[in-house]
Parts: sequence; structure tokens; C-alpha cells
Amino acid sequence: MSVIEVLQACRQHGTRLASRDGKLLLAGTQPSPALREALARHKAEILAWLEEASGDARARAPGPASLVDADEQGAWPLSYAQQRLWFIDQLDGASAQYNIPAAFRLTGALDLPAMQRALERVIERHEVLRTRFELTDGVPAQAVAGTTPLDIPMHDLSGMAADARDAEVRRRVAEEAARPFDLARDPMLRCTVLKLGAEEHVVLFTMHHIASDGWSQGVLVREFTALYAAFNTGEADPLPPLPLQYRHFARWQREAIEGGSLAPSLAYWQSHLAGMPVVHELPLDHPRPERQSHAARQLGRRLDIARLDALKALAQAQGATLFMVLQSAFAAVLSRWSGQDDVVIGVPSAGRERPEVAPLIGFFINTLVFRQQIAPAMTGEAIIQAGKRVALDAFTHAEIPFDLLNDTLKHPRSLAYNPLCQVKFVLQNHESGQLTLPGLQLEALDGGGEQVHFDLDLSAQESTEGLYLGWTYKASLFEASSIERMARAYEALLSQWLERPQARLDELEWVDAAQSASLRALGRGADSRAGRAQPLPRALEAAAARTPDAPAVRCGGVTLDHRELDAKANRLAHALLEAGVQAGDRVGVHLERSVELMVALLACMKAGAAYVPLDHRQPPARLQAIVADAGIAVVLVDGGRSVLPVAGLDTLYMDGAGRSPDWLSEYPSSAPAVGVTDADSAYVLYTSGSTGVPKGVEISHGGLMDYCAFAREGYYGDGLGGSLVVTSPAFDLSVPSLYVPLLAGGCVELMPAEDEVAALAARLDEAGVPASLLRMTPSHVQALLAHRGEAVSACAHVFVVGGEAFGAGLARSLQA
Repeated sequence: MSVIEVLQACRQHGTRLASRDGKLLLAGTQPSPALREALARHKAEILAWLEEASGDARARAPGPASLVDADEQGAWPLSYAQQRLWFIDQLDGASAQYNIPAAFRLTGALDLPAMQRALERVIERHEVLRTRFELTDGVPAQAVAGTTPLDIPMHDLSGMAADARDAEVRRRVAEEAARPFDLARDPMLRCTVLKLGAEEHVVLFTMHHIASDGWSQGVLVREFTALYAAFNTGEADPLPPLPLQYRHFARWQREAIEGGSLAPSLAYWQSHLAGMPVVHELPLDHPRPERQSHAARQLGRRLDIARLDALKALAQAQGATLFMVLQSAFAAVLSRWSGQDDVVIGVPSAGRERPEVAPLIGFFINTLVFRQQIAPAMTGEAIIQAGKRVALDAFTHAEIPFDLLNDTLKHPRSLAYNPLCQVKFVLQNHESGQLTLPGLQLEALDGGGEQVHFDLDLSAQESTEGLYLGWTYKASLFEASSIERMARAYEALLSQWLERPQARLDELEWVDAAQSASLRALGRGADSRAGRAQPLPRALEAAAARTPDAPAVRCGGVTLDHRELDAKANRLAHALLEAGVQAGDRVGVHLERSVELMVALLACMKAGAAYVPLDHRQPPARLQAIVADAGIAVVLVDGGRSVLPVAGLDTLYMDGAGRSPDWLSEYPSSAPAVGVTDADSAYVLYTSGSTGVPKGVEISHGGLMDYCAFAREGYYGDGLGGSLVVTSPAFDLSVPSLYVPLLAGGCVELMPAEDEVAALAARLDEAGVPASLLRMTPSHVQALLAHRGEAVSACAHVFVVGGEAFGAGLARSLQA
């Protein structure tokens, strides 16, 4: 053991250390032989550490000398942790979210009188289990009730068939776990017995968290075991009296804080957490609900004993503990997943720094806020050392209650997530105790009521088989597959730290071979080439032949059916070829949203050229840069409305393309004999140029058809009649809206550029508008909702929103 592990082991076992005149003094629980040997081996280092710590302690303001010095009279305050749960109970009403259920199947002769007497004695010993929580002079306080016989309901299920009985047991276990406590009236421990046979019972225990925690469960098990064994054989109570009660601790905590003895620790936390992130940025699979849901799912994984021993050796080599290594690795994974270099993790502490409270049942557990900076250039060794410093500082100042810290920091409150930290890590170290009753075989059952109070909770537990890793997560936020990927990345990181602790974080592999293959397949997507029979121009010609008279494109009161659109695009394609356009050339399209625009886009592709949209709202300098970079020699314009600020180009005017049946009538209405392959370019789109010169992205016909196939399968269902378009063809967002409806025999309706959102809002509220596809930015959505007010469309439209951050509230506003 390193000296840090020795000190941590002493804390876990309740062994208190002190120094006097160069001697090491022990108090509280006596150490095991192995721990005593380790204390002797590290005596000099421990004495030096104690001297340094005592110097820090002397600098603090004095606090209450004893937990039981407080006046026994008057109302007893709630501890800070109890007060939080009381307020939650008042806010939410009675709920089961803080129930602590347990269920056991007992086979053998159950001594019911001994069981009842043992439980009643536990409740008599621990006043917190018979405490009522109520308002006194407008302030929540705790009042201890007298001892009364414990009501233990017995339900006889022995007459039921086996299958029905097992189902009834599961139902009653879940029902009991979900039954809320009345904090003002109920005892904080209840018990129910299900009789399955003469010598087979299921016993259900439920405690409320306001009176208990994980350590307390161990105390309950040990005391109940000892008392049942004694009463079963007619012996007296074997347990020593308790030195104090939980109410003494609650009052001491209040006085210590109000008296200033913990001010240095509070100042540490205020400094350490200044400017911390309010909420983590882990990618969620589902939008965060406005009010938290605590329904949980779990994933369990295990590292074998050899891996556990290797991790302990790594910790020792770093002068750290297993906890520090595991927690630091978790912080590194969270940083990688979230993209945050400032990681915040909640770590539960037993909250029993004072040895007097070790034998008590009560809500002592405290959440410490670990804040760690992670950078990609940091090595594993550096991350572990940083985690070690964070842990030592946190445990040094562990007496500050989480709820006081939360009140002091004044972070914005939200019903959607926990304050301060939403992710938790724990290496289980409290002894839960083993429930063993004479003459009975016991089997622990799932107690039901699985809930989680953090978005993500990683719990590590040592055993003779290795290290168990339990990932508990909110089902409302994450899918199981996402948590499994994170769990495997965590294990991969630990494995690489064992081999190369000096390697930088950004040099490590975060996935195993199986995951790597899966990711490559995911990146490729499904192979759509088999279903890609022809490029877009040929596919649209086939669609036009199937539905020649159906509306194909509509804008500004002008409508072309599929036959007309195909014929006009063919004529323009012939005109482009006559003007010298060759396969692979790039043709500029400088047109506002109109029927002419759709004719122009299709004609370019039919001629074997790639179209380059030139948005009339773009600055002249940007248009000039795009024309030069793309090598555009021919441009399609509307002479009446669009003036291109670039000289020296061949210009074809689109005037009359929509309205005149004789437009370009000198050219054939059949498709030109131009071969177009998957590899040929269909269009070129340019980036905004906000970070420099605009950059062109060339899309092939094969890529375009894949995009359209994905859109049609993913969100353009059979119930849709077309699309309503408010985005420029210069943006990729518009592409499926322009072509997928045509492939399906539907209609593309282009909203005029002038006051486009108002036009769309009015169109949506018209009678007879078919269910349509709308692809737009969140800004468009917000403007649309502002225009439409309370009006509701009669159709269920499909919105595909992207390009900007899309908030959950805005998304809900679109839902019918």
C-alpha cells in the first residue's frame, strides 16, 4: 500500500489517526492486521502528514467540541441534505424517487416474532427511523416520535399456482418500491412479508433516503442480523448503546457552519468551482425533457482480476489509489465524448469524518464536486496526478455539505438537470454487510424501483472476480448502444494506460477492433449502388413519363406539369449545347426562386454540365470569386430581375421559360443524346467564405442519387404530396426538397424570395395544401411560427431542420 491508500483504508474502516509527541495514536475501529502492518511501515510519512494537517486545522476557527454538547431541548433542525429532500418532497408531492427498497427470499423456518422484535429494536435504537419531518414556526424541523409496535403486513400467496404466484411477487415488489412515504407521519422504515409456503417467504424492506444511505444499509443489516439471531434463541439484546443520534449531527452541522469553523473549506470550494460549466455537453440521444425523469437503465461490465491487479499496480506506481486512477480515466472519457476540457463529476463521500457517527443510521452521505481540466496533449500520468490533487483537496474539505455549496454558488436552477454536477462516479467502499439469519437460506431479489438521480452514474466495485463496472443512466437521455460505446472506450483507455501511461491522450485508440470495423461501416452507410439504376436526369424523365399531367413545379402563380417541365428543360439543354457547353463544364445559375430556376437546374444536368448556383443576395465580390474559381463561362439569368455583376460571360436569358409555351420552341423537346454517369459532376456548391475565400464542393451524380435515396427512405413517405421550399439552391439543405418530390411524382412549390416566410405561413393555412416536406433552418422555423400565430395546418407536414442549433422547445412547437 502507498501512504495515500493507507490513509484512505483507515477512513473506510473508521480508524482515526492522531499524533502526539511523535507517536501515532489510533482511535475508533481497530485496524485489521494487514492495515496495522501498513501503518507501521508508513509511520514516519503518516506522522508528517498528520503534523501538516493539524497545522492547517489550528488555523481554522474553532467549532463545536462535541456532537452531543448541544442542548437537548427545543426543535431539532434538519441537516442540509435532509432539507433538500424535504423541499423536493414538498415540491413534487409524495413520490418514490428517494425510496431505498430491498427484497429477500427466505427459505426455512422464519421466526416472525423474532424478526418483528429485531426490527422494532433497530427503530428504537435509531431515532431517525421514527422521526417525523414537519414545519415548526415556518421552518422544517425533525421531531422524534415514541416507540410503537411496528406494523408488518403479511400477504399469504401460498394458495396460488407457481407461475401466478411469481408474477404476484414481482408485482408486489414493484408496488412496494413505488409506494411513497408521508414524511410528516410515516416511520422511515417499513417491512412487508409475502408468504409463499410454510417455509418460504419474501421479505420487503423500504427506507427513505432522508433517514438513510448506503452505509446505513450496512448498519441495518448488521444490527438486524445480530438481533434476530439473539431473539431467535431467547438471548438478550447484544448491541452496545449508541453514543448519539442523527439529530445531534444535524444540529452540530448547522452550528459548525454558522459558527464559521468550516469557513476555510467553504472558501476552497468557492474558489475551486468558480466559473465551472453549468451542465455537461455529452451528446444526448434524446432531447433533454423540461422536467427530469429518473427512470433508469443499467449496463454491467467486468474487468478480470488480472486487469484489476494491474490497475492497482499502476496506481501504486503513481503514488495514487485505485479510485484516483479510475476517476481520472472517467474524466478523460467524458472530456473526449463531450469535447469539454473542463470536466465536472460528482463523487459521493460517506460523510462520516467524525468517528462518533460511524454506527448510526442516517443521511450522512455527501456529494463532492470534482472539477478536472483535461487537455488532449496530457499524458495518462499527468491526468492521474491531476486527479490525485483534485481528490486529496476534495476529501480534505469534505465536511461542506453539497446543498450549502449549491446555495452559495447560486448557479441558475433548472428542473431539467441537477445543479453543479450531472455525472457521478463512485468506487464502492462502504461495507454493506451480509444478511445471514440462523436456519434460513437467503436470496437477494431485485428490489424494484430502479431510479437514477444523475444523467450518468458509473459505479465500480471490487470483488474476488475482478472489478465490476455498473453504468446507470437516464433512459430519457441515452440509448443503451451509446452507453455501451462509452463503456468500451473507458475500458480501452484503462488498457492503454497500463501499457503506455506516458502516452498523450490524443495518441490513444478509443475503440477496439470490432468497434473500428463498425464505425467504418457506419461511415460508409448502406451500399445504394445496386438500387441506383440511372442518374437523376434519366430518373426524372422516367418519373415524368409515369405522371405526365401531375403538377411538377409551382411558383408565383405559374405551374408546370411533369411533361412541361421535362420538355422545357430538354430545350434549354439543347440551347446550352449549341452555346458551346460541353460535358463537365460548369454553368452559373443566377436566378431567383421561380419556375425558371427549376428548368435551368435540370437543363444543366441534362446537358452533362454541373450547375453552380449564384444567389442574387450574395455580395458582388463573392459572386465574382465563385465565377472565377469555378471557371464559369456561361450563365443563366432572368433579364428582368437578376443582374450579374460579372463581365465577359456568355449569358442565356430565361425570360418566358415558365409562361410561354413557345419558349425555345426552335429546339427539340426530347432529351439530348448526352451520356451522364455516376462519376460526372451534378452541381458545385460554395461555402459562405466567412473564414476566408469561398470553397467549392463538387457533388457527383452518384452522390446526388444516394442523397435522394436516403431522403426518400428516411423522411419522404408515401403520404407526402411534394415540398415547400424557402431555401436557396446555393445551400445543400435545399437539394432533397428540389428533386425527391419530382422522383415520386409530386410537386415542388417554391416560395417567392420576397417575404418568403410570410408567403409560406399563408400557404400552410390554405385549404387543400397537401402534406409536404419542408427543409429549413431553425431561424426559418422561428420566423414561421411567429407569422402563423395559433393557426394550425390541417395536414401533418414533415420538417427537416438543420444548419443551426435547434432547441427542444422550438422542436416541440412544430409538433401537432
